[in-house]
Parts: sequence; C-alpha cells; structure tokens
Amino acid sequence: MTPTAPVKIDGKCGILEWLSWQVGELHIAKEFDMRSDSRARAAFTLIELLVVVAIIALLVAILTSSIAHAKASAWRVRCAANQKQLMTAVLIYVNDYRDTMPMPNWASQDPALGWLYQGPIRPKKFEPWHRETGSIWRYLTEAGVYHCPKHDPPHEKSAKVTSYLMNGAIAGYGRERWSFQVPKFRVEALVFWEAEETGWNDGSSYPTEGLTKRHGKGATVVGIDGHTEWMTHDQYLQEMQKPIAGKLWCNPGTSDGR
Repeated sequence: MTPTAPVKIDGKCGILEWLSWQVGELHIAKEFDMRSDSRARAAFTLIELLVVVAIIALLVAILTSSIAHAKASAWRVRCAANQKQLMTAVLIYVNDYRDTMPMPNWASQDPALGWLYQGPIRPKKFEPWHRETGSIWRYLTEAGVYHCPKHDPPHEKSAKVTSYLMNGAIAGYGRERWSFQVPKFRVEALVFWEAEETGWNDGSSYPTEGLTKRHGKGATVVGIDGHTEWMTHDQYLQEMQKPIAGKLWCNPGTSDGR
C-alpha cells in the first residue's frame, strides 16, 4: 500500500513520517522496475525461441531436400552402372561371336536364344531365374545388375527378369533372322534403356514403348559403343519422333532406321 505523503514536516515525528513515505515510494518504484524488467526479459526470451525454432525448421527443410536429392543421384549412378555392366557383357559376347550382337529376345523371333533368356516363355510364366538362360549370363552373373534399384516389386511378366530392354533394332524389330553385326550400326545407336513401367513382355522394345519415369525427368540410356548418357523425356520424345534414322530408330536394314 502506498504511504500517504505528509503535508507538513513538524519535528521529529514529521521527519520520520516523511522518510517513511520516501522509502515506500522507492520500494514501489523498484518493484515496478523489476516487474517491467522481468516482463521484458520474458518477451525477449520468447522471441529468441521463435527465431531458433524458425532456423531449425529451415535447416531441416534444407537437409531433407539435400538428402532426397543425394539419394536420387545415388540411384541414378547405380542404375547407370548396371546398364554399363550389361553393355560390357554384350560387347564381350560380340567379341566372341565375330562382331555379332546377341539376339534381343523379340517375342516373334523365339525360340532363338536371346541376351536375356532362352525362349519361348509365355508372358505370365516369367521367373527371375530365366535370366540365367540368357546368352550374356555367363559374362555377367550378378542378378542385382539386371534390375534398377528403384524398380520395386512386385514385378510382372519379363519385368521379373530385368528393368532394362534392348533396342529391337538389333534384329530389325523382328524382321531379321539374326542380329546385325556391330559395324552395321550408326555410331550414335542406343542399345539399352530402362523401359516404361508396364506393358512389355519380352527382352526388347520399340522406341515407342517409352522410357521409365522412375528417375524423374529422364533416365540413363546406353550406346552401342558402351557409353552411358542421361536422356530427358523431352529429348527421348524428340528423338523418337524423328522421321529419319537416329539414336533410337537405328535398324541397319532400313533407310529410316525403322
């Protein structure tokens, strides 16, 4: 309670009352200052906390994005390595068979021995072990290489055996009895790519059967010289729509590569 200020100082009693009033005023002022300072400190601490929380949230968002990007890049690298190994096995086969490419497992050419399996196999009867009957298995016996790390099960049809398809141009899209020799192909010809997710049932493909979307905006493709390259879906579409022979339409038996 605030002391009442004495109106008149009269003797010792008046002085004591006046001193008492002054002390009371100082106590109230000090108490008020302490409360104000305490509120200020509390408010400042809350602001600090909010800033720290915002910074942590920002760092988490950045870190999460970076981890996702790094993981996607790692999948791409591993997938490219898989296809590189497949093409290396094919080239070893080519060296053993007088520059002739292995048969692409074009369904209508069965029962010819293909790169991926010995046909004929009905689409719903494929099993992972069928890759062990293919012509390049003796050069590449690591089963995991035949599948993209992002190609999660369950798999259907020949996707049980591989994620990658050979360009049907290797044997004229089913119109040739045997595969062509490597020197017959254009230098930019593409041999392997990771196929569209569904709809195929053998070991080879037309370019029109599509490119996977597992890796986002594009996928790895493999050239006949053994090199790998990243091709976006737009680039793939442009190449596929060309009316002349090119990377995808590379059948040596026709003028337009089809």
